[in-house]
Amino acid sequence: MHEQEAGRKEPVADELESAPADFGPAPQPSGATAKTAAVLAMLVGGIGGFAAIPWLVPGERTDAVGSAGYVLGAVIASIGLLYFTGGVLLFRRKTAGRVIVIGVAAVLALAGFTAAGFGPAVGQRDALIGGFFQVGILTLASLGATGEWIAAGRAPR
Repeated sequence: MHEQEAGRKEPVADELESAPADFGPAPQPSGATAKTAAVLAMLVGGIGGFAAIPWLVPGERTDAVGSAGYVLGAVIASIGLLYFTGGVLLFRRKTAGRVIVIGVAAVLALAGFTAAGFGPAVGQRDALIGGFFQVGILTLASLGATGEWIAAGRAPR
């Protein structure tokens, strides 16, 4: 035998059997988490937009609280528009949409839990439910599967 042949080792049968099989390219991510987060964000954003209308239209509600009602209405409408825009961008596989949805959901979850802790007893349950709903959207948008779906949309096919 030559020196080169003496240094070689033949693979053991166990090593050959444990090698992973090549089944071709990995399947494309379905985007279920991203699409669900986007739909929920757009739904909440649309509801927020409609919820702002009574605060922006002159009437009993705005007369009772004065200019603070208009400010509150503008804030509610802005959050709704931002949430809706984030959902649309998330559907378009944009990282900015994911960031917007995560940011708005985090702020609204914090606001919901704060309102549940310090608010009047009448609205505590509703604020708590809203906070958990926002945590659900936040979780869906934050999952790795959402990021993979966004990245798969940018990859050349």
